[in-house]
This record gives sequence, C-alpha cells and structure tokens, in this order.
Amino acid sequence: MTESTLSNNPRGGLGRDRIPAGFTSHKKTPTFDRASLPDGLKAAHATKAGVWGLIVVEQGEVHYTIDGANASFTLTPDEPGFVAPTELHHVRLEGEDTRFHVEFYSAAAPTT
Repeated sequence: MTESTLSNNPRGGLGRDRIPAGFTSHKKTPTFDRASLPDGLKAAHATKAGVWGLIVVEQGEVHYTIDGANASFTLTPDEPGFVAPTELHHVRLEGEDTRFHVEFYSAAAPTT
C-alpha cells in the first residue's frame, strides 16, 4: 500500500478515496438508528483482515472511537469514518434522529 492510498485523517473525510485501488464494495449493512443499533457496534469490535469499512452517516452525528489509538471523532454526512482492517473501534449515536450504515470493501469477496 502506498502512502497516497491512505490519509493521516482517521475519520476518512474522503473515505472512498482511502480504500486501496482494486478494492470493491462487497457488503452494506442495513441503516441503523438508535432503536436498531446492535450492541456489538457499541462495544470494541473490528473488521476482518483485508476488509476495510466506511461508516456513512445518513443523518445526524455518530461518535466514532478508534480504541487502539484512543482517538475519537464526530462523523457527519459530510465526514464519513474510515475503518482499517482489524482496527478495534466502536460507535455511539448522537441525537435521536441519527442514521448510518457501513460499507465493506476488500480485494475479492470473502469466502464463507
């Protein structure tokens, strides 16, 4: 991976530009809101090796914490969050009307 592929901004302000060349979207979660947000996303979790995530805020704000780096960011519709493979992180919704989904990217669709 080249330095031009990744930004130093963990929020990934232009997240889609940070996905390595040749990687394609292979999965998208449903839209989550306060009522449907799984408990697992509120606690430290990570993507699999080779899988990159993009947190896309549709409305409101999501508080995104990268646990290993002890760094936190506020994500908005204009500032998506970029998740590197195996990076421990968790989210918290800000406000009652917040909605977001996650897109997953890899070099090839993972086998099950």
